[in-house]
Amino acid sequence: MILWKIAWRNIWRNPRRTAVLVTSIGIGLLGYLGTSAFSRGFLTQMVESTINLSGGHVLVSAKGFLNNPQVRMRIQEPGVVESLLQQTPGLARAPIVSLDGMINSSETAAGVTINGIDPDKESRVTVISEALIEGRYLHNGNSAPEIVVGEALAQKLNVLVGNKVVLMISDIQNEISSGAFRIVGLYRAPSSDFEKRYVYIGKTAAQKLAGYEREISSISIRLQEGYVLEEQVESIRSLLDRPDLEIVSWKDRNPLLVLSIEMYDASIVIIAIIMFIAIAFTIANSFLMVIHERIQEFGIMMANGVMPKNIRRMLYLEALIITILGALLGFVLTLLLIGYYGNAGLDLASMAQGLAMFGVGTVVYPEIWAFDVTVGLVGIIAVVFLSVLYPAIKASRFEVVDAIRFV
Repeated sequence: MILWKIAWRNIWRNPRRTAVLVTSIGIGLLGYLGTSAFSRGFLTQMVESTINLSGGHVLVSAKGFLNNPQVRMRIQEPGVVESLLQQTPGLARAPIVSLDGMINSSETAAGVTINGIDPDKESRVTVISEALIEGRYLHNGNSAPEIVVGEALAQKLNVLVGNKVVLMISDIQNEISSGAFRIVGLYRAPSSDFEKRYVYIGKTAAQKLAGYEREISSISIRLQEGYVLEEQVESIRSLLDRPDLEIVSWKDRNPLLVLSIEMYDASIVIIAIIMFIAIAFTIANSFLMVIHERIQEFGIMMANGVMPKNIRRMLYLEALIITILGALLGFVLTLLLIGYYGNAGLDLASMAQGLAMFGVGTVVYPEIWAFDVTVGLVGIIAVVFLSVLYPAIKASRFEVVDAIRFV
């Protein structure tokens, strides 16, 4: 306790220097945690966009469909598959008939992916029904010739809600199949590319276009808890146990996104190292100055019987107190920053076009992860103590007589 009291008094002998050190640690921690929080928010939006728009957490499809999405790649007896999936609680599922084709307006045409859905079930898996900006969603009577298209596609085709468009595909018999559909709603997604690519019609209408009877292309599954993804995928594979089916998670469908997350986990450590090295030089320089100013003091302490190890401990305690104060400052500033932007979000409307390429909206909400806090806290403590190591050893090795006579 005596060393603690001495260390506390020592750091306030020069309050300006202590304030600089505490502020350096606090701002360094704020910079690291702030950078990681906004980057995590960006990545989280990318993941949520993938899950909410493109098939949920897990996708069950005919084997080979993901690599070669042809009309012939379909799930036979989907009712049997769905009845088996009912045995696993906590799964929201939606059958999809996915077809590549053309959409034609009176002025132009475009290539699209036609998703035939059951509106009631689909709304539990994706957010298309919540993303409408005009008109309405498809009715549950999904045989009606109705279609929901993206805002960007509507602009490209120069059509409005209420207009008719024609869908054309190559059906299961390699014949051209077509049908007229009335636009009942427009949706807006974070990515304009997504809006231009995907259109939604009733499942029965899509089956009629494809020449199917009851077959479907895939079943989207949304989990209640995303963190048990791998376990649920293995559970579904064991449950279905059919060689003609392929069960993949959103990670399997988006390897580039997974790679981006892994690269970020590595880069956040590198960012922390760079920031903390800058802090380390500041602290080491300050403690070398402290030792230079207190050489006589250390000599008198050792002449009165203070062991060199206790001098080292005293300097480490001074560093520890400064670290605690700096970390508290950094965490308070981080909480204030994240608390504000966590509710209001960071508006990046000026970068909307670039963000849309990643499937991210114009407002990013930062997130603090326990991993990042742990790295920051452990990193700052390690850096401070390593910075004080040389000054502390040097201070404990002064010759008593030389130290007392030092001017």
